[in-house]
Formats: sequence, C-alpha cells, structure tokens
Amino acid sequence: MTPSRSEALATSRPLSQGPAFNVPQAGAHLDLMIRQTRIHHMMLSISADAKANMLMIASSVVLSLAAHEMVGSMQWHSIILTVGSLASVCMAIFAAMPKFPLGFKKPPPSRNVLFFNTFAHLSYEQFLHEMEEVMSSPAKTYEMQLREIYEQGLYLKKSKYRFIQAGYSLFLLTLFSSAVAWIIEAIAA
Repeated sequence: MTPSRSEALATSRPLSQGPAFNVPQAGAHLDLMIRQTRIHHMMLSISADAKANMLMIASSVVLSLAAHEMVGSMQWHSIILTVGSLASVCMAIFAAMPKFPLGFKKPPPSRNVLFFNTFAHLSYEQFLHEMEEVMSSPAKTYEMQLREIYEQGLYLKKSKYRFIQAGYSLFLLTLFSSAVAWIIEAIAA
C-alpha cells in the first residue's frame, strides 16, 4: 500500500535534523539524473492531464447522445450509457482537478519548500530563510530535490492515474454493458 502525501511527510524527518544520506561530492551526473527524473515526472503529469481531457471529451459526447436518446424512450442501453458516461466524466474531472487544501494550514515541520502550496503562505523573507537552509549543503539540496521527486510520484499515482484508470475502465464497461443491453432489447422486441 502506497502512503499518502501526508503520511510520507509525517514519517520523513525535517531537514534541520541533517540529511538521511551522505552525498560525498556533488556532481554533474547527479544533477543530470535528478533533472531527467523531474522532467519525466512533469511529462507524466502532462500525459495524465491529456488522458483525462480525452476521457472527458469522449464521455461528454456519449453522454449528450445518450441523454438525447432517452428523451424519446427510456431504454436500458441509453440509461446505462448516460449513467456510465456521467461517472466517467466525474472521474476525469477528479483526475484533472488540483488537489490541495483550500485554506492555508500550517504545514508539517518536514515540509517540501519547493512545492508552491508549502511556501505560498510564507513571507518572502521566510521563504529565503527556508531556501537558505536547504541550499546550505549539497546533501540537503539533494535530499529536498529527491523528496520532491518522491512526493510527485506519490501524487501522480494517488491523485491522477488512479482516477484516470477508474474512468477509462468505467467507460469501457459502460460501452460494453450498453451494447449487451441493446442486443438483448433488440432480440426481445
């Protein structure tokens, strides 16, 4: 079971206690690895948003067609299409919707100062102080970047791809169920 972002933050230790690992020497190869991983995560997030958008469009088109067909007669295949498409649209919206608390609650002591929702409540001077602590040694800087990569991965899995997978599965099940209901209705008529 994958921990949630808050669980990951709760179990991670604040940077002020020192790095959990030792980076003997900073190097271009480490910077390149971290940069490539962050770019990969960004591309996965963009891909997730594009997939959610495709699901939203396809489900909305099917939803409007099925709802229009329901006006004339209430048949099971059109009811299944309408309800399933509406649920798929909702899953796509959940996948694309930003997920952060609406209020600015005080973040936990092991916060990720690289994440905008963490530093948005800080004054510029507080932000500079936090960044100065992170940038005081290569090990702290690398640890913060690795924490951000880890949290981005958790976020992608928990908050985006989970809803996209559920939405596409539901949409496929809806289409299949509706086709079966249509065949049964055609045979019975």
